[in-house]
Amino acid sequence: MLMTAYIVPALTDVAGYCRVVVRHGHIENPRDDYGGDLTRKVRLWREVGMMGSRGQLLCIDADLADLGLEMRECQPLMAGMVWHFEGEEAEAACPATC
Repeated sequence: MLMTAYIVPALTDVAGYCRVVVRHGHIENPRDDYGGDLTRKVRLWREVGMMGSRGQLLCIDADLADLGLEMRECQPLMAGMVWHFEGEEAEAACPATC
């Protein structure tokens, strides 16, 4: 199944990390699709990882290990980056202890 991964820009620069989210399908403009309605975000996008303030992938769901390898090859990462890939949606979000 085609999936889209997106690094969500942080709301403030105090947090020190950005969330990595995925959604089913090939989303042409993830920024616009993710933004706006909170209910839409919760229903359609799933948090699967985190990126640190230095552009390094801190963690990613084990079900998306191949995507994690591809993202690490692109380091340093930045908010707004998008990947389209074949895969299954992760069942669990990244643990808070990553």
